[in-house]
Amino acid sequence: MWKRYRKSKSGKTRLKFIVLGIIILLILSLFVGALIWRYRNAVSQAGIIITSDADFTEKYNFPGSGTMLDPYRLENLQIDTDNEYGIQIRDVSSYFIIRNCFIKSTLTVIQLINIESNYTLIEGNLCVLSPSQKEGQYWYVCIDVYYARNIEIKDNICECSSSEFSDEVDGIIVISSYSVFVQNNTCNNLEQGIGVGFTKNNITINGNICNSNYKFGISVFFDDSYGSNASCFIANNTCVQNTRSGILVNLLSPSLITGNDCSFNQDCGIRIGVNFNATVMKNHLSNNTIGIQVSHQSYYSNISYNHIQHSYLYGISIDGESYFHMVHHNNLINNYYSNSSLFQQAYDNCNNTWYEPIRVEGNYWDNLIWFPGAIYIINGSTTIDPFPLEHPVII
Repeated sequence: MWKRYRKSKSGKTRLKFIVLGIIILLILSLFVGALIWRYRNAVSQAGIIITSDADFTEKYNFPGSGTMLDPYRLENLQIDTDNEYGIQIRDVSSYFIIRNCFIKSTLTVIQLINIESNYTLIEGNLCVLSPSQKEGQYWYVCIDVYYARNIEIKDNICECSSSEFSDEVDGIIVISSYSVFVQNNTCNNLEQGIGVGFTKNNITINGNICNSNYKFGISVFFDDSYGSNASCFIANNTCVQNTRSGILVNLLSPSLITGNDCSFNQDCGIRIGVNFNATVMKNHLSNNTIGIQVSHQSYYSNISYNHIQHSYLYGISIDGESYFHMVHHNNLINNYYSNSSLFQQAYDNCNNTWYEPIRVEGNYWDNLIWFPGAIYIINGSTTIDPFPLEHPVII
């Protein structure tokens, strides 16, 4: 009986040791896992500077092989540095992505220069700029790209840590690049939200929020000495309460500007200059100084199916030797309301066409007492809308 008891007790003891060992192993695995997580997600105070393809692995040991199918991955990093750059990558041909990082620096949060690979992704990052002194010789930018091919920038948030410097910080700037895709980024309370310039091939700026900036919400510009031939698609953006225009396009190539909300901007909702073949349609523009302005030798635009209301001056203004535009099927409601002496809701000193020739239909003007054969006189020259609409357009 005693032997049987001893055997049973010994078995229970072994079982206790086994259970205890398992518990210890679990605790150790959790501890090691925590150390690994902490290592991978540690806050860097130095920033990341990459100036060659070898730096991705030899200097920083990032995962990936630098190919299109297996790019180097700069992911889930936390960088809070007093240095000028959070991440700077230049003069490389490897494929890489920068994703889901928190990055804070003093001059430029993410900067890419001379990227030769055929695709680069910057996605889901929180980019915080913390300038240490007034601009002077400095240009503060959250995401700055100079020469890249097929650059995609999406789902990022660009911020300035100090309201004292926010009027000197740009959100996203892309210069001299090929095929630019900027989508679903938030760039508020900065000097400029998004700027793309001197760029060849296609430009797509879609679904971004660029509000309360000191200059433009979104601007696309060119340098004729560079010879840009980019086509431009700007759609579904929200550009509200900017000090200048919500959207500015100075681009020689065809542009489609559609589905944007550009309201409460102190200058124009949408401003087009030095442009050929722009299509501006199905935008909502409210409470701007001018809803849509076309100027500076722009030609052959189609402005249609926009809802424009409560502009301080004109709903639509065309000047500056801008010819061959077609303006039709827009709703113009209570524009000029800050200056009732203007009376008319549009201005055109270049005698453009204010109706669609195929259907012989013009625009809807809420201050026109409509009757068959009515016309709408437009300020600026002898321009008229000869076929105004009786009812608002469904947009």
